[in-house]
Amino acid sequence: MPKLQRTKTKGRSQQNDLVHRKYAVRQKDVSEQVVQHNDTNGMDITPIQGKDITISKQMKKKLRHEAWIGKLDTAYTVRKKQQKKKNNKQNELAADLDEFNDLLNTIEIKTPSNTASSAQESTEAPRPVVVPSNKIKSKKAKKKAEMQEILRFQKVMQHSAFKQDPLSTIRQHVQNTFGQS
Repeated sequence: MPKLQRTKTKGRSQQNDLVHRKYAVRQKDVSEQVVQHNDTNGMDITPIQGKDITISKQMKKKLRHEAWIGKLDTAYTVRKKQQKKKNNKQNELAADLDEFNDLLNTIEIKTPSNTASSAQESTEAPRPVVVPSNKIKSKKAKKKAEMQEILRFQKVMQHSAFKQDPLSTIRQHVQNTFGQS
């Protein structure tokens, strides 16, 4: 069977128009336009006048997913900013207090009563500072503190005042170590 010859029409054909358009769909077949904004990640669907909106199930799913991802992204960035701000504030405070503590250790006020007591302090052995166990973070520091406490306990047990009156000696030791409360 021979091929049928195509009849030629005068002027431009409608198919040529479709080839040169961005989307190869006839204008009268378009029921909705998807407009994408540059300033936001969302897409708006605007119906053409006189046409009913019919969005495919896949398109609805895609739009819902993109909206959900956008919400998650904004929530995540807000949370990260708050966390960063909180960490910066804590680090700045710790750094300021460390510098202040170093400065206090270097400053020594010379008064008449202080100079007399400083002579006595130089003859005495420096007492180790007791650090609360909840302030110690590393395992190494905890182990060191435990060893110091064991040595301190052995010294207390060997002391003559403890052998004579243990309760009052312990009470006095606690007052000296932790201060008057």
